Amino acid sequence: MKNIRLIALVALMMLGAIVQAQVAGEFYSFVGWEDNSGGSGIRSVAHYTEHGKKVELPYSYLIDDPEAMGIGNDFITDATPGVLYNKDDGAGQTNKLYRSMDYGHTWEAIDDLSSYSDEYWTFKNAPGVLLKTNINPEELRISYDYGSHFETLDIPAFYMSIVAGWSVGEFFREDYSDELSSWFLTHSMDFNQTVDTVYYAEQGFLNMRAGAKEGELYTYYPSYDDPNNYIMSYKLFFSSDYGQHQQMVMTVDSLIIGDVYVMDSWEFMVDREPGVFYSIKRENSFNYANSGKIWIDYYRDYGETLVTTYFHHFRPDWHSQHSPVMDCEVAGFDENSVTLRWTEPELRPEEALVGYRVYRGETLISGDLITETEFTDLYSGNGRLKYHVLAVYSDGETSKSYNIVYCEQTDGVDENGGGTNVTVYPNPANGVVRIEEVEADEVWVYNALGQMVKTVRNSNEISVEGLSEGVYLLRITDAEGKSYTERLVVKE
Repeated sequence: MKNIRLIALVALMMLGAIVQAQVAGEFYSFVGWEDNSGGSGIRSVAHYTEHGKKVELPYSYLIDDPEAMGIGNDFITDATPGVLYNKDDGAGQTNKLYRSMDYGHTWEAIDDLSSYSDEYWTFKNAPGVLLKTNINPEELRISYDYGSHFETLDIPAFYMSIVAGWSVGEFFREDYSDELSSWFLTHSMDFNQTVDTVYYAEQGFLNMRAGAKEGELYTYYPSYDDPNNYIMSYKLFFSSDYGQHQQMVMTVDSLIIGDVYVMDSWEFMVDREPGVFYSIKRENSFNYANSGKIWIDYYRDYGETLVTTYFHHFRPDWHSQHSPVMDCEVAGFDENSVTLRWTEPELRPEEALVGYRVYRGETLISGDLITETEFTDLYSGNGRLKYHVLAVYSDGETSKSYNIVYCEQTDGVDENGGGTNVTVYPNPANGVVRIEEVEADEVWVYNALGQMVKTVRNSNEISVEGLSEGVYLLRITDAEGKSYTERLVVKE
């Protein structure tokens, strides 16, 4: 990577759109630090691995460098691992499409843009195939050799609200019918020449994502709950049959971080592994600040299991930031305590680690410094607890990344709806468990390590098949938001 000098005055930080890589657990984004005029600053490619745990900036350039390739916010990934494309964002004034064959480390120009509105698509199961809508002249072009050569198709061009599928020519498209006063979703296998309408909706999708398996489709809708018509949350849906039947997965309070409304702060990304996806919040700094933050919620089992949350704080000195603690976990818990355990960071030769600070939420609970890699929080409250650990170094600085772990804690007090006697049976169980005396809105299942292993929504029945023998904690909420806690024993 080319050496980048640190910029003294940076007023704008941008975290760009997230795009899927073709390797499980990996994805990419754009990261940039600029002055107010956009005339100077640093722009980088961010490559995330291990489900967001690690971040590398394989390519960075100075905006005012006339020889730089102007990598921008528009990434496209090929079905071949390590191959990705990017449209020049205008910084280099080249109007080129760039290609990298080595995970974003080096780039070469491969195509001229007739307009910045030119669009490109790749297909999940078609290595080397790149499709382009050319604006001037208006035509559809295709390459079978990673964009080295294009040929024109005798097919009408198309534009926005299109999501590519798995096979060459397969697309999903959102449209609106004035006659029916309804939005609808179509599926095509021949470049949208013939389409099948698969789903009608009351409102337009914000976006769609094709899943890891053929036929899997995620859609999400904005919810305008604010009187100023801001998008305050999103509803995420999943379909296993090309969008014909959609089931709600979750509601994401996307644009509120703390008490601050942040525009364009949520991204949804599907992994190449079936059932794995990421709910990503971003906080861009626009008011003479020089940093941006990203929270990556890593889900498995089609949203039933939140594994962990990875946090990264991007700053202009990212390349010299200290090594973080990224593998903290709950080692055990009971009614009165939670024990955390982690491993020492992967230190660089010049780094001198002096200790750790442990946080519950944003509250420091370990005192100034501890040197052990285990800590017990003597806490007896109720609720879902969040923890993270910061590594502290000899220069007084702390790492700017960490992972958040969760633990559902109860103090043993019967909190069941002011005396409601909730029943869970059979208990012990090895099949389906039923909850009685309350209408469950959502149920979280936690193992003895405090890890959430299953969630169920809008159902009073839970299948425990596949869970190991042991004691589990059920956290149940009803439609009124009341909380109930029950223990469940699973036997094989």
